[in-house]
Amino acid sequence: MTQKTEGIVLKTIKYGETSIIVSVLTVQFGLQNYIINGVRTSGRAGSKYILYQPCSILDLDVYNNELKNLKRIKDASLTVPFQNIFQSVFITGIATFIIEVVSKAIKESEKNEDLFEFLKYTLLYLDKCSQETSSNVAIFFMLEFSDYLGFKIEKNEGNIFDLREGKFSFSLPEHKNYLDEEESEIIRQFLEADDISYLRKIKLSGKKRSLILEKLCKFYEIHIAGFSEPKSLKVLTQLV
Repeated sequence: MTQKTEGIVLKTIKYGETSIIVSVLTVQFGLQNYIINGVRTSGRAGSKYILYQPCSILDLDVYNNELKNLKRIKDASLTVPFQNIFQSVFITGIATFIIEVVSKAIKESEKNEDLFEFLKYTLLYLDKCSQETSSNVAIFFMLEFSDYLGFKIEKNEGNIFDLREGKFSFSLPEHKNYLDEEESEIIRQFLEADDISYLRKIKLSGKKRSLILEKLCKFYEIHIAGFSEPKSLKVLTQLV
């Protein structure tokens, strides 16, 4: 018996000569791994390979056998074809970074519809927004995503953002994991954004934006066991 769900592809790895294993965040079953045979060929089955690119949002018909770690997909189709993700190097770099952050942060298969919808909304917005606005999407995503992961940033008073405590302070902490006043003010601007569309009003240099992303990756490393800096960060910092 199959079940229908929507899913976002996080990672695809080659398996054997013609198959792939796909890590998918689904709305119904949380994080799942699927084995798909015969798609790395030039035949009819091979035409499905392009569906499983990281970032793709899919309508899935799956065999959800809870006793198996590797499940199977009966059918898959694009929910919404992207216009700029996969087409624009700049937008693709941001989307790739976001997906890698999610892949590194989520390890359990627990269902979380709100998290799924937030990721889907972010990708759809990124696909349609201007390059000027999209430059800030990665920072906004990391700040908001932390809430879904259980270490929400406190919007309290203070001019120094403490990465360990996840809140602002008026005094320098005894450790080195904090942002200076200028960097902390940038974080506050993003936290005060009522909606992702507000991002176009936040003006940052590429150098400062890259620095903030590096510090936020450190923030994730502190709060998520096993989290490491995404490989795509170096590429992204050259783009933003």
